[in-house]
Amino acid sequence: MGKLKIDQKGFSTIEGLLLLVIFAIIGATAFYVHHANKSANSTYNSASQNSQGSVSFAKNKPKVPDSIKYLRITELGIKIPLDSSTADLTYNWDSTNSTAELGSQTLMESADSADPQNCKGGNSYPIAVITTNANYAPSRTTANIKIGSKMYYWVLPGAGQGCAISAGQDFQNQLTSYADSALVQFKKSSSVQ
Repeated sequence: MGKLKIDQKGFSTIEGLLLLVIFAIIGATAFYVHHANKSANSTYNSASQNSQGSVSFAKNKPKVPDSIKYLRITELGIKIPLDSSTADLTYNWDSTNSTAELGSQTLMESADSADPQNCKGGNSYPIAVITTNANYAPSRTTANIKIGSKMYYWVLPGAGQGCAISAGQDFQNQLTSYADSALVQFKKSSSVQ
């Protein structure tokens, strides 16, 4: 009764279990590949929809919302992102010295109201000067910022400081805060493309 015939065909229990393990490994691998492809396609499709049909991959660049406004200083080839504290930042180009003189209309209005006699007569209050000339007022240069391959210099203005003193401490604090915010934004600048 327990005798095997020599011509008996089929799998033994061990062979059957071995085949079952092999099929389980193949099935798990197929499931993993299918799931990875599905996930990659989902990511690709959402990227395509977000970029309206074109996908570009940026290396080491932070994603910048479209709502950011910039002060573009085309003569120097830079753009400065503006935030709520520096939204009215403007510049006047001085072609004689090749400098961008940054200013604020809000600060000018504040100075005018604080001391109308000494602070009248300007569209914007001077904040700083940006230049690529290292020899432009080096004693007033407070920051050197490299953007792309160029070095830019943040220079405090020479004119208009008497108005800041006569306008009082509140205005001086407002000016310092605005200038600090503008410098922070300037450090986030990038090249105009």
